[in-house]
Amino acid sequence: ANTGFLAVALSTATTLVPANQKGRALSILLSGTTIATVVGVPAGALLGTALGWRTTFWAIAILCIPAAVGVIRGVTNNVGRSETSATSPRLRVELSQLATPRLILAMALGALINGGTFAAFTFLAPIVTETAGLAEAWVSVALVMFGIGSFLGVTIAGRLSDQRPGLVLAVGGPLLLTGWIVLAVVASHPVALIVLVLVQGFLSFGVGSTLITRVLYAASGAPTMGGSYATAALNIGAAAGPVLGALGLATGLGLLAPVWVASVLTAIALVIMLLTGINYQNSLIYLSTFLLGAVFVGAMHQTHRNLSGLELTLVQPGEGFAGDDIPFRFRLKAGRDDAIAILLSCEESGLAPVHVHSGRSQDVTLPVHSAHRG
Repeated sequence: ANTGFLAVALSTATTLVPANQKGRALSILLSGTTIATVVGVPAGALLGTALGWRTTFWAIAILCIPAAVGVIRGVTNNVGRSETSATSPRLRVELSQLATPRLILAMALGALINGGTFAAFTFLAPIVTETAGLAEAWVSVALVMFGIGSFLGVTIAGRLSDQRPGLVLAVGGPLLLTGWIVLAVVASHPVALIVLVLVQGFLSFGVGSTLITRVLYAASGAPTMGGSYATAALNIGAAAGPVLGALGLATGLGLLAPVWVASVLTAIALVIMLLTGINYQNSLIYLSTFLLGAVFVGAMHQTHRNLSGLELTLVQPGEGFAGDDIPFRFRLKAGRDDAIAILLSCEESGLAPVHVHSGRSQDVTLPVHSAHRG
């Protein structure tokens, strides 16, 4: 029922605005969904806990009444403005639009980006409670942060997706991929996790809604079915993403497997966009941003690999008087990979970069200036 309503709502909303403002109409429609996520999820949970789960469903049914009244009054009063009321193509003609490469490409990209989003956030709860070690109450906080980020992403992207879609995808796409990778790396740090949930909600819905807008533009020859094509792209991702995330968990890759699945799906979408030139109006911007994003991701991966498994142990504290440089001896032990150019420093004191071979240890002495006693 929800999918059918969204398909009809998308088609209707795009007929109530000028032809070049489909993205704005989509953002208004989806912003309502994101607000419902921010308010409805915690409210429904509290209501169900206090009065039983049936109460939550009764509340939803009651809220549908004013929504239905608004739809009936709003749409009925604007029937005459619909650009498709008298010139709608035959159903066969609208279905034939599914064979056009532009529409297929836009739907595939929308499904990939949204698949990554739902793959990661469907399994957000165990990441919050087990990987980050937070209490269960923080799951609701994380979901609210995701909802706020998605609302901001949809709202801002809606103002750009009609006139500058290439810019949104060129900048937001690589940042989205980088964000998934960073989230997987720092998920054990609670503050970083909550902040990245907000950021990824913003980026994923900003990029995802822009691609869904491109589906609506690509399906301009199917004014009645265009909304269903956009909804299909959204829901294919929403259905396939969690399945792929679950498969990642089943393979024993750990609780962060769904986040890595989101990274892979986003990377595939970016490669397809680059190869097919969907952002032909901003190809240079897209290429430059993609390359910079790739350099950033590569540097971050190399830094993580360089520090992963490295152990730092204080072997012997030094002795001295106030005003002296007191020597402290440390032992560095590398993990499976070589630790390259490790630099130890304390305030103004420092050492030359140290190279430690894999599986080996090396002692270094760091002079620390003692400004006062103790």
